[in-house]
Amino acid sequence: MVSQSQTASSFASAKPAKQEHDVGYSREELLNMTAAELTAPEDRAYAARLVAELYSGVRDFIEYEKRCLKRDGSRVWVHVTATGIRDAAGQWCHGIGTFEDISERKRTSDELHRLNRLYAVLSQVNQAVIHASSEQELLDKICEISVSFGKFTMTWVGRIDPETRQVIPIASAGDEGGYLGKTNIYADDRPEGRGPIGTSIREERTYVSNDFHNDPNTLPWREPATRSCQRQSRFAPIGAISNSPWAK
Repeated sequence: MVSQSQTASSFASAKPAKQEHDVGYSREELLNMTAAELTAPEDRAYAARLVAELYSGVRDFIEYEKRCLKRDGSRVWVHVTATGIRDAAGQWCHGIGTFEDISERKRTSDELHRLNRLYAVLSQVNQAVIHASSEQELLDKICEISVSFGKFTMTWVGRIDPETRQVIPIASAGDEGGYLGKTNIYADDRPEGRGPIGTSIREERTYVSNDFHNDPNTLPWREPATRSCQRQSRFAPIGAISNSPWAK
């Protein structure tokens, strides 16, 4: 989308009609909106600072990326360029800007970064397997690697108590909020065992919760998870080590 503005924060014109597909608004609606209204809240201060510098003359040209809000509430990444046009006295006349949808490029870049982190984790874990002198040292190291190289918020490994069926944490990293000390997790069919971990163990499969706070199976653990800033979680049974059942 190409736009022209008479102030630093509004649209005086917008073309072509492709913006209707980009953000869901018609040309007429865009002309009655400010740039801030189209910008995601977390990017508004950053974008406003750059636009203010353009308007004040600190910059003649700006280029940046931000998230725009679509009519349906979803977000789209855009690459923004803008130039200020001034009169002979140096006073602001209008600005000309472009907005390019780069969402697909962002998704590709994010996926590449994610894969690079996972490869780094695998490489470091292989080294830990070679150098660890005990099972406990290996598990501690794997948790540390997952947080430091994989950029996971928290990683932990638990052992199932054969008598109580409680999943007892035995190695962890990143538990800054004390989540593990505030939760009771079981592997059987009691209420505390019907969550992601208990389900993963009983059904012998990986359980992925992409929205921990709205997953109906995570209700007993949401409050401590909120304090630990957990949003997404992945749980998987990892078989038997030294003839003992494990879960993480």
